[in-house]
Amino acid sequence: MIAQGLGATRGRGLPRARRTVASAVMAGSLVGVARVGVTTSIAVLVFAGPLAGHLPAAIGLTLVSEVVALTVIASLGSIPGAVAGVHPTPAPSAAVIAAAVAGAVAAGGDEQFLTAVLTIALATMLTGAVFLLVGGLRLGNLVRFTPYPVVAGFLAGTGWLLVEGSLDVMTGAHWIPGVAFGIALVAVARRLRSPVVLPVGALVGLLAFYLVAAAAGATIDDLERHGWLLGPFPEGSLWGTWTVDALGVADWGAVLAQAPAAAGLTAIALVTILLNISGIEVLIRRDADLNRELRAAGVANVISGAAGGMVGFHTIAQTSVAHRLRARSRLVPWIAAIVPLATLTAGTAVIALLPRPVLGALLLFVGATFLLEWLVDNRSRVPAREYVVIGVIVVTMGVVGPLEGIAVGLLLALVSFVVAYSRIEVVRHAMDGTSYHSAVERPEPEKESLRRRGHEREYWQLQGFVFFGTADALAQRAAARAADESRPLRFLVIDFARVTGIDSSAALSIAGMERLAADRGFVLALASLGPDTQQRLAAAGVDARVFADLDRAAEWCEDETLGSSAANVHDVPLEATLLRFVDRLVLEPGDVLVREGDVTDDIYFVESGALTASVASEAGDTIRIRTMGPGAVIGEVALYARRPRSASVVAESPCTLHRLSRSSLEAMVRDDPDTAARLQSWFAERMADRLSDNLRIVRVLLQ
Repeated sequence: MIAQGLGATRGRGLPRARRTVASAVMAGSLVGVARVGVTTSIAVLVFAGPLAGHLPAAIGLTLVSEVVALTVIASLGSIPGAVAGVHPTPAPSAAVIAAAVAGAVAAGGDEQFLTAVLTIALATMLTGAVFLLVGGLRLGNLVRFTPYPVVAGFLAGTGWLLVEGSLDVMTGAHWIPGVAFGIALVAVARRLRSPVVLPVGALVGLLAFYLVAAAAGATIDDLERHGWLLGPFPEGSLWGTWTVDALGVADWGAVLAQAPAAAGLTAIALVTILLNISGIEVLIRRDADLNRELRAAGVANVISGAAGGMVGFHTIAQTSVAHRLRARSRLVPWIAAIVPLATLTAGTAVIALLPRPVLGALLLFVGATFLLEWLVDNRSRVPAREYVVIGVIVVTMGVVGPLEGIAVGLLLALVSFVVAYSRIEVVRHAMDGTSYHSAVERPEPEKESLRRRGHEREYWQLQGFVFFGTADALAQRAAARAADESRPLRFLVIDFARVTGIDSSAALSIAGMERLAADRGFVLALASLGPDTQQRLAAAGVDARVFADLDRAAEWCEDETLGSSAANVHDVPLEATLLRFVDRLVLEPGDVLVREGDVTDDIYFVESGALTASVASEAGDTIRIRTMGPGAVIGEVALYARRPRSASVVAESPCTLHRLSRSSLEAMVRDDPDTAARLQSWFAERMADRLSDNLRIVRVLLQ
């Protein structure tokens, strides 16, 4: 029985394993063909013009980079089946570097080529080192804060440069069939939305080219003589120790002159790899270890740069091929690496036969896809002002250069952000004393007096980051409020509880408001200041009265408004009939009357002193609910709701209270129903008044 079971298991397992290997071989082969085509196109794009005579060596370097990226990232990364390789996005920047080096170094010999190789190799190693640093510090997510219009504009601009470069790959009149084939690939890909279009298209293009050539009676020599092929090349190896040779031959002055461009290439690669990994996460529907992927790509680029290669990392398109073919294992990139490795081993004989129109069409396909996805398709996805930023970046990259395009984009994005953010009202809530009051419970005569003079107290709750774009509007609002003679202002409280920070301009504006308060005769008070905000205000010379929170500031303003007219009357009906049912209680400062969560149902009437009810927040802070003085009542809600205490109550000063227990209340209802009825009616009035006050504050805050 056991043997039969094991046999059955093996019978079921072997076909599944075979299917997995077969899928991996198919996906890896398609990916490998596509990668060789794209990689060769990139080499032709980067090493053009004066450097074109060294094209076999350049292709060899990119093929080495391809093999390293495929194998190292597959081995060290967290995404099974992720395909990597020399990426087209940094390629235009590498082409600019190579062209600048070629222009700076006199033609002749190998110095020009070796200087370009060394410069690009160092840029690749720099990129790898930055990947390792960012991944090692686990800072990968920080780069996601790059403004979307800048990212979209850069990728669309890269598409423009790749399309331009594809025309250079297709020399002379050979661009006509290449452009036609590239457009056909784009049309098919847009219609089918399938990642296999590129690898299958590369194979179809090669086959179609040689079928047409055979039908026309053209020989290999004819095709080479008329420039249809990359060759002819001298027989030999595609790769040598170019970086070692370059150390002693290269023009180091020309190399160092490209340091800013190399830094720009690294920044471009960093943003792009993070976008690609995010896209792969969406594709495979699982989260990747972003920092681990960065470290894996970092190792790959350091090795590739040491060998003289170019920047490589994850590619969404070829990873999609493996995913669609259900080949989701590390076997796929390993098999894919065999194709460029075999091409590298075969030497110049193989790459000499590659048709320029097909290579140019593949590059045009990649560039046009970038343009359509990030420029055309984005028209309906982003606001008009952001789309303008994308368009300006594309034009600047195409006319001036990639680094200038990114710089212009960042500047425009910053200006757009400032303009948009300055339109946000910095004052989240503006209230006066008629609609907002402190948590201090006061007798009715005091409440009426405070309501009557509520216009004298103004409370502003700010929000967001207060900077030069919003600070001036805040100062103008204060000046307008102070000038309103129909509502004389005595106190202006500005609450910073919802403020994330302020800049120097905002601090100077607050200082100006303090001078305005002195001139107009009102008091400026500040509440809920964070340490950084407090330091900036102090540096600007602000010396306003500061409170821990808005509630404490409102309490002080109310006390100042009442002054010597503060009532010291009992609002509680402590008549003789009631006193028969209560117990007298004396508390010292700091004594706890009730604790939050206690199950008690006593009611306390405050005769003298002050007590504060507070709750503990999730962060462990203590939040004041209300402060109660003579005439206040404590615990009526817990009595009627029969629930645990919702807050702790602590004495702030020596207090005298009267306690009414549930048993005493029941005795009152039984023995003196008239007093019980008046007391319960008074409770209802107080709770209704308190509810009305709270609703009024809520309405103001929701406006």
